[in-house]
Amino acid sequence: MITMDNSLLARVKHNTIGPKEASMKAANKARFAPRLKRGDLEGSH
Repeated sequence: MITMDNSLLARVKHNTIGPKEASMKAANKARFAPRLKRGDLEGSH
């Protein structure tokens, strides 16, 4: 079985989705933080 975060990370690595979108859906948001650009999550809740 693969976790949602692992699936999201694989999709980010293959450029299927962006790190911002993955981070918004992830359970462990810190895992995606190194891939985010400055300002990616500003203004989002």
